Amino acid sequence: MAVVTFDDGLRKHTDNTTSATYTYLYSSWDANATTSQAKWLCKRIHNADGTWSYADGISDFSDRNQLITVAQGLTATYAG
Repeated sequence: MAVVTFDDGLRKHTDNTTSATYTYLYSSWDANATTSQAKWLCKRIHNADGTWSYADGISDFSDRNQLITVAQGLTATYAG
């Protein structure tokens, strides 16, 4: 389901199997973040045309109280 890496100061989680329509890319500043912790921001990419948007409009780490879990990324609101 996922590839988890840590490089460039970000822990990254990729989910490209849950949905045939979208790929979900998650990033966290915490090298030890687990998928069940609300330490992630999520970018959803539409596989057909490459368009993307961030979950709930959160595109940076400026307000850590708005970060989500990986599961929340699947049910979040996206602009596109």
